[in-house]
Amino acid sequence: MYAVLRMCTSIWYILKDKYLKNFSTEKIRNKIMFTYELIVGIVSSTMSVIGSLVLEKFGVDSSFLLVSLGALIAIVLALDYMRTRFGLKPEEYRKEDIEIKEVIKQ
Repeated sequence: MYAVLRMCTSIWYILKDKYLKNFSTEKIRNKIMFTYELIVGIVSSTMSVIGSLVLEKFGVDSSFLLVSLGALIAIVLALDYMRTRFGLKPEEYRKEDIEIKEVIKQ
C-alpha cells in the first residue's frame, strides 16, 4: 500500500515543481521554492499539533470525521479557486496571476 501511495503522489510532485517554476526565471526559482517549502513546513507542523490536540480531545472516530470534513472543504475551495488558473497554456493566464512582486525580484 505504501508503494501505491508513493506512485499516486509522485505525479503531484512533478506537477507542483512544473507549476511553481513555469513563469519564473532561473534567478528567482530558488526564492520561490524556498518560500514554498518554508510555508509547507510551517503548515505541516501546525496541522500536526492541531491534529494531535483534536485526537486527544475527541477520540479516533470523531477526529477522523472532523479531519475528513475539513479536508473535503479545503479541496472544494482549492478546486473552485484553481478552476480558471490550472491547465492553461502560458499565454492564456491572466497577467495578475503571473505577476512577480517587487519583493521577490530583489
